[in-house]
Amino acid sequence: SQKEVYQLLELIKHEMASLKLVAICGTSPPGAESLYVEVSKLAHSNPDCMIYLDGYKKVENVMPFVDVYKVALYELLALTGNTGADKPEKQALTSKTSLFQLYPKLKWIAVTDGPERAYLFANAALLGIETSSWRFTIKPLCADEVVNPIGAGDTVGGVMIAKYFELGDMVEAFRWGLAAATAKCKLPYAGGVFREKDLNQCLEATTVEVIE
Repeated sequence: SQKEVYQLLELIKHEMASLKLVAICGTSPPGAESLYVEVSKLAHSNPDCMIYLDGYKKVENVMPFVDVYKVALYELLALTGNTGADKPEKQALTSKTSLFQLYPKLKWIAVTDGPERAYLFANAALLGIETSSWRFTIKPLCADEVVNPIGAGDTVGGVMIAKYFELGDMVEAFRWGLAAATAKCKLPYAGGVFREKDLNQCLEATTVEVIE
């Protein structure tokens, strides 16, 4: 209800000054369509708070406030209207250019594509860095190793952000997130649960290359 949304916003507002991260995931619940935008505005008022988004439906009003955007390739293509028949990497590169033009305050775009290659794009001018695009090759799993892939996408984001706060390196943090998601697929649990030995094996086999 609107009353519950208001109460939640008041709680968030009370804690906002101490927050380092606001993570917005999925589609806003019915009856709370304005919630994500209002939360983003509150988080944006705190210069020390990172805004992370994992979603693509009805996000146009949230995107101007987002720092880190984690998105599946098919979602990115839909969001940018990229209907071309190019290879995935070229599609991703074209779409990231469009997205950075639309949202110039956006710093990072992390693109996943299931077990296929993933991509990380940086707003190099905004961040003051030279390299802007990286390609990640994920450890391939045999069919009988994949027990349950549900929740892999959430695992990518959760581990990536946690490692970024630990390391301060988004490229390495995304590599950890991808490895953790692969390791998670080997267990029956839906949440981000994985074995340390699986994570280490997947991390070793998850490689990164500079594209541009």
